[in-house]
Amino acid sequence: NSILGASMVAYLLERSGKEGQVSILNGGYKGYKEAGLPVTKEFPQYATGSFTLKDNPTIRVGLNQVRSFIGKPGVTLIDPRPPALFAGEENLFIRNGHIPGANNIPWPTFTVGESNFHQLKSLDEIRSLLARRSITPQDDIVVTCSTGREATLQYVVLKHLLGYPKVRIYEGSWTEYSAQIGRAHV
Repeated sequence: NSILGASMVAYLLERSGKEGQVSILNGGYKGYKEAGLPVTKEFPQYATGSFTLKDNPTIRVGLNQVRSFIGKPGVTLIDPRPPALFAGEENLFIRNGHIPGANNIPWPTFTVGESNFHQLKSLDEIRSLLARRSITPQDDIVVTCSTGREATLQYVVLKHLLGYPKVRIYEGSWTEYSAQIGRAHV
């Protein structure tokens, strides 16, 4: 129903060493079909290939790095979860809330919304949204959510569409962080 599945696959392929070989269809199938482009019910045929997994650790951070980033100038934490989850108003985890200092920018704000969650807003609109939040290309940006899935959309947009040079994902996200005794705060 949303672009998150596509952005998660794109991130995982990049993490597996396939950077530059992955694209996401902006607008998804709905946008493609509404544009009047051809569709088929035919199943495509593919030749068998091979896939060599090559881990790319430069695009993610771990718990200890995140702990060291809290309150550090020049590091921006972005949490794209819904506002109530970010605020700790929903009881889903061992502890509820967010990593101290994180900026809540819900992932749907990067899309056109209800009409098509697969369609991104214009890059100028997204740049403007980020500028209003004082998020710049010079920042060391870490995107974190509940499990890493929601973070992938903003990762892909910031790094690959806007060209921000230092963007990574905290894959453990709130699930891991909230489980640390004495470390989780609202």
